[in-house]
Amino acid sequence: MAEGRAWTRRGAEAFTMSPPTLASTPDAPALIIWSARGVRRHNLKLASIYEPVVSTLVAGVQQYAGLSNIRFSYASVTAEEIANASKITRRGDFFIWVGEAGRRYVPWANLRRRRVFSVFYQTEPLHECAFRSDVVDEIWDFSWHTIDVCRRSLQAPVQRWVPLGALPVKHSVGHPQLPPPLFFLGSFSRNMGYIARYWCIRHLASPDLLGNHGLYRRDDVWTEAEYAQLLQQHDIFLNIHKGCGDPHNPITFRVTKILNAGGLVISERAYPKDENAYAGLLTFANITRDNLTGIAIAYRQIANLSSAERKALAAERHRIFGDRFAPARIFKRAAIYELFDKMLMPNRSTRKGRRSGQQKPDDALGTVVNDRPTMQNAVFATVSFDGFPPSWFLPFICSFLKHVPDALLVLFVRPASAVSVFNPPHPRIKLVPWPASYNHSRFTQVFRYNVYADYLRGPEGRTFYKVAVSDASDVVFQADPFVHIGPEDELIFGNDKDIIGRSHGNKYWVVNLYGRKSLEQISMRNVSTSGYTMGRRTGMSLYLERMAAEVNRLLVPRLPRLETENWMLAKGYDQGIHIWLLYDEFLRQPRPVPVRVLQYDEVYISGAAGMRIGRDVLLNHRGVVLNMRNATISVVHQPNRMNYAVREALSCKRRRAGDPEPDYCAECQRTWRVVPRRSAEASFAQEAHKSGREGIGKSTLASCNREEDLGRASCAWVFHVQLAYQPAYQPAYQPAYQPAEPAG
Repeated sequence: MAEGRAWTRRGAEAFTMSPPTLASTPDAPALIIWSARGVRRHNLKLASIYEPVVSTLVAGVQQYAGLSNIRFSYASVTAEEIANASKITRRGDFFIWVGEAGRRYVPWANLRRRRVFSVFYQTEPLHECAFRSDVVDEIWDFSWHTIDVCRRSLQAPVQRWVPLGALPVKHSVGHPQLPPPLFFLGSFSRNMGYIARYWCIRHLASPDLLGNHGLYRRDDVWTEAEYAQLLQQHDIFLNIHKGCGDPHNPITFRVTKILNAGGLVISERAYPKDENAYAGLLTFANITRDNLTGIAIAYRQIANLSSAERKALAAERHRIFGDRFAPARIFKRAAIYELFDKMLMPNRSTRKGRRSGQQKPDDALGTVVNDRPTMQNAVFATVSFDGFPPSWFLPFICSFLKHVPDALLVLFVRPASAVSVFNPPHPRIKLVPWPASYNHSRFTQVFRYNVYADYLRGPEGRTFYKVAVSDASDVVFQADPFVHIGPEDELIFGNDKDIIGRSHGNKYWVVNLYGRKSLEQISMRNVSTSGYTMGRRTGMSLYLERMAAEVNRLLVPRLPRLETENWMLAKGYDQGIHIWLLYDEFLRQPRPVPVRVLQYDEVYISGAAGMRIGRDVLLNHRGVVLNMRNATISVVHQPNRMNYAVREALSCKRRRAGDPEPDYCAECQRTWRVVPRRSAEASFAQEAHKSGREGIGKSTLASCNREEDLGRASCAWVFHVQLAYQPAYQPAYQPAYQPAEPAG
């Protein structure tokens, strides 16, 4: 190893492998394979489970052409020894950990800091990634099922399909003259995880299906002697998934071990790609939990063969298995030898005349899964021309571009045809027309969650890593909020100083949607506004899906009544859903995802609670809103409800030369222009450019957020004004208090 030390393996049934291979040069990089060694009775189980994996990896490494230039060792270790992994490795080494047992003791963070290339070999059929890409460099897996599940995650590391290989035969299957009973080797208890398998095996064991042959089952075979004795007595084996009748499962270790010994395996259907990998090696049977006749038919077909015929069938399958799953071939398919070239011998540009990274798989099974799109952060917002002129959104847009550098601003524009208002758009702004399927209502603020959920679920949404949903007309960014999303944060909610039971609007929404008793449960909790919420894509997907589901359940039937309610209250029902889901679902135990609720002025602050300068916030000379601890607040929501000075500064409307103005205002005026289009309705454009900026109040502009509204003369302004991003356009900066001439 890196320090010249080779771990010894103690305990019964420890791996019996060749001693470490040491390079002639002491500074040569080390390739280390470790797995956990159990204690007491667990030692036998771990040795039995992990030995085929480690043996496959060792056999593949030993076929590496550059083996003599590295120091290679492998061992099974205890928890105390695992902690030394970072001490005995150094920069440039290659570390592989095998198995679930002990993986949490591995000092992954220290290995990464020391620039040790770390690989986790996944041994369990999971429904999520075992590690994120910020923890390990790669995951090697025996199952396509788990690889495809993990690859959907934006945090997935590079994955390689490395199944158990064909190894030298220690114990061969005997083929008795009389057909033996069907044999199941594995757990079949009534524990919750195995209950479906338990009842399927009970059913198969009845005389109704297998007749006098019956079904034998054992779950206590751990030693080599016990396994050898078992193979001599049986040659027809059964594979049943834990969730019997559910084909969405991989081919597990015990099947590969039986194939390596020359056994015949009958299996229920498996995950299609795993089933394809073992085509011709297993007999697959279609079953359900209520109908297991497929297994009985397959068993009778094999059991009716003579001993010689069964032996010949097993020999042919063993030959195919040995050719398809030879360890060296597995490594070549997964391009592991080229990975070794790149990581262990970076000065060697070729191996057998091939450049590192260019080797192609030798058949259709081989692939390296690294097809994740480039991850980026995103802020979702809706631009709805519902009384708001286009330039009303410029502080939000410009502050985002200035202070959130590594993110995309996804603007959902309503009406859809109004995307032409942004011409040309900024390269970090993605314009999405409002979907026609949500044009049935003018309540944009309510139905935006349905639109966001649909988009995040789609192909473009899957490219995002961290996501925020935000209001657009009354939010500004002062710093990047995404840096505050920690490794364990799936959802982050803002928090106000207001109490729900003392807020007229919040009481109104909760009572009308969930009833007065529900209000009493949360009346003394703090308000959390729906104007800004953020988290990782997984958590935000859940949040948006739940918001959309509640909108469909509670508000869609209520739409006729909403048209008659107070407009300012009716359009805010999403706030009532937001706070109820926060306290009734996301903060209940067990929590569906990790959730963090911020302090009222920690990262996000809302002016809805009547924030005041000097009491709740500070405003410095640069126009930055600070909390009372003198720290910059990343996101300011509803500054229009704060002091006049805050409202005017953050909206870039300073009136005197000495007034504070945020840094994004000058850049905003340099690179964005409100451009009137030539039209017969030029009067609307001229009115929209009073004093060099749109000075139109909300009372002047009608609701123009639906396509049918655009035919009215009062909405003609939507198509006579453009927000043009023109980075080359940089006139001398004119402060807001000096009116600029209208462009065009």
